[in-house]
Amino acid sequence: MESLHIVKPVMENGRFLLPKKVRELLQVECNDTVECSAGPDGIYIRKHMEHCLFCGGTENVIAFKDKKICCHCLQALRSLDI
Repeated sequence: MESLHIVKPVMENGRFLLPKKVRELLQVECNDTVECSAGPDGIYIRKHMEHCLFCGGTENVIAFKDKKICCHCLQALRSLDI
């Protein structure tokens, strides 16, 4: 992945602008959500991807009772003989 170094000021309310080059690099578009985390080495920002509660997959993820599950795991659950 390409590396960028951009310095931006933090506004009075704690906000800062995510530069266009960073949004393009992360493929973040309007109304997408991002994850922010902080550690001893700095602040990390990445595009939020919904993932399956069971397998961690990110393809074909749907919401079921406020939990995220992929179609593959949903099909496996349906096949259980309970």
